[in-house]
Amino acid sequence: MTTLQRSIQIFGLMALSLTVGAIGMKLLTSKPEAWRRLEAEETELGEESLNVQEAPTAVTIRPKRDESLTINVQNIGTVDAFFQSELRARASGIIRAITKDIGDPVRRGELLLTIDVPDLDQEVFQKESLITQRQQEVRVAETKRDSATAALEVGQATVRQKKTEVDSAHATEELRRKRLERFRTLSGREVVTPDVIEELERDHQAAAAAYSGARVAVEKAEADLNELRTAIVTAQAEVGLRLAMVEVAQRDLDRARALSDYARIRAPFDGVVVRRNVDPGDFVQNATAGTSETLITVARTDFVTIVTRMPENVSSFLTRSTEAQMEFDDLPGVTFSAPITRFAPAVQTSDRTVRVEVDIFNDSSQAYTRLVAQEFALSALPLGATNAGALICDQSVANEFVRGNRKGAADRLPALPMMMGRSSREPRLFPGMVGTIRLQLRRFADAYVLPATAVFSRGGKSYILEVREGVATLTPVVIQVTDGRLAKVAVFTRMTDARGGSREVLQELTGKEEIVANRQLEYTPGKPVRTAPTEW
Repeated sequence: MTTLQRSIQIFGLMALSLTVGAIGMKLLTSKPEAWRRLEAEETELGEESLNVQEAPTAVTIRPKRDESLTINVQNIGTVDAFFQSELRARASGIIRAITKDIGDPVRRGELLLTIDVPDLDQEVFQKESLITQRQQEVRVAETKRDSATAALEVGQATVRQKKTEVDSAHATEELRRKRLERFRTLSGREVVTPDVIEELERDHQAAAAAYSGARVAVEKAEADLNELRTAIVTAQAEVGLRLAMVEVAQRDLDRARALSDYARIRAPFDGVVVRRNVDPGDFVQNATAGTSETLITVARTDFVTIVTRMPENVSSFLTRSTEAQMEFDDLPGVTFSAPITRFAPAVQTSDRTVRVEVDIFNDSSQAYTRLVAQEFALSALPLGATNAGALICDQSVANEFVRGNRKGAADRLPALPMMMGRSSREPRLFPGMVGTIRLQLRRFADAYVLPATAVFSRGGKSYILEVREGVATLTPVVIQVTDGRLAKVAVFTRMTDARGGSREVLQELTGKEEIVANRQLEYTPGKPVRTAPTEW
């Protein structure tokens, strides 16, 4: 056998063996369908068994609501005077005298500073002289009225006299007429001569004329009486006019005195002088007519107001019973505690904050006891009034005192704060001091809260990790309020509207959620977890 034949034979054997190997491999790798399904089921069961064995265990909690739960929020607070007035000049002139200096206590209405304004003083003198003149004119008018009244009485007497004269003249005329008739009868009998009859007729005519004159005199007296009545009305009107002129002059005097009083700066309330910016001899400008500076500043510091601004998410939890705790760097170791006095029912659009104020008594407990007793005594003062005038006066005094101790009609008397801790000096607050104010929010009887550890951040957003049907679910939330210990949150949920679309809305927690308490980053959202519920 040649070498070529031997090579062809070897190549053929190799090809045959490769073909047989390929057929054998195909027979080995091909399995029945039932066998493949069985292997797939065994694989799935193996994976599930592996997953169950590898599912981590998470400590879970449920949201809780309880009135006793508190969330503390804090911010920077400043001390303001209870009242503070920066007094300016309302009259231009030179400072004549300053009666109070920085630190001096003042009473309401007490003179603090005087400005020299001679033109206003002279105007007051002029108005006073004008009032004296007007009063003299009233006296003259009253004298004229009295004279007219006396003349009226004379006129009335004259009318009565003239009426009497009428009666006398009428009687004389009747007498003469009857005598004339009697003598005419006698003349018919030729007992009386005709000349006697003529003489009696003249006498009767004279008596009749006198009777007519008397009646005319009565009419004239009555006309004069009416004129006198008109004169009295005129005199009374003159008196009223003069009195009105006195009233006008008095109003002018009051205005002049008010303008002159602008030169005297008085304390608007009980307090203390905290700033003085002028000295005697300084020229000051009228604040209403030009640019002026504060002359003197008065503040009330026995009461102070601590002011802070809280985030808008705190606003719905604020009440008049919300407790505030205040600490100041200038008084280390001392904590003041008192309920808030007022809060603004509006959010400032500039910084999205709510203004909160706390009024407190800034003196000793003995002084506070005296103040309370004084308010009680003044409130009971009207009960002892003997008449309506005294009642009104006593009530006015009591109301004025009470209003002076409050900023608003609905406010209560500033509280004496509870103080915790000790200080090396008397713990008094001064306007301008800065500290930390912490509010204890308690309105959680109808709201669910969580431990702050149950809320975490990812990518700048807040989330909680819920366990739903054994699977960890990442739920976005909005933190409404938190103090690092507790947190109140609202969750985002997707709702379908009437048009079939969907949108995200915020909803409160229901209390049924099962939430991973902490170490949320160790659990993968969408993966199964085993839960270990616990109370908190």
